[in-house]
Amino acid sequence: EVSSRQWKNIPAEPIRNMAEGLLANRSLLASLAGPTIALTVDAQGGAVPVRMTCEDLTRILVNLVKNAAEAMSAVGRIHITLWESCGEPGNSPWLTLNVEDNGPGLPNKILESIFEPRHSNSNPVDENNAWTFRHRGLGLAITRSVVEAAGGLIHAANRDPVGACFQIELPVEIA
Repeated sequence: EVSSRQWKNIPAEPIRNMAEGLLANRSLLASLAGPTIALTVDAQGGAVPVRMTCEDLTRILVNLVKNAAEAMSAVGRIHITLWESCGEPGNSPWLTLNVEDNGPGLPNKILESIFEPRHSNSNPVDENNAWTFRHRGLGLAITRSVVEAAGGLIHAANRDPVGACFQIELPVEIA
């Protein structure tokens, strides 16, 4: 006899400790980056709750690390840092999460529109004029929507002298 019991959706739990959530992703992100790209994670504080699920944190980190690894020609460094800021008295504390690489950086002309859907840094045709469908250009748009849903902001910039930096600012969830 087949049970008529329905599967219940388990509600997604918000992150209670952002630093722990970040460090829990370290092995996955390192394997995603590959053996020739050094990936380091540095959390200074950050053992605080945010309005984002562990799944969403993993999704945005995977997008950012995958993009950084693809931008580098198989050799390089990706450094992820997390730190807490308090800001002005009376303001809520927030977290800053940086994903930086030492790759070629981002062309200035795409910096403004990099988070728009279907924006991709890759050409849709390869050197033989054959269509390539590797990138749909949705990763950064999804990343931005996840960050904004958690009350945060995301910025992209070039590093000096080389590389790109994606910076995410998230408000700390006050109990």
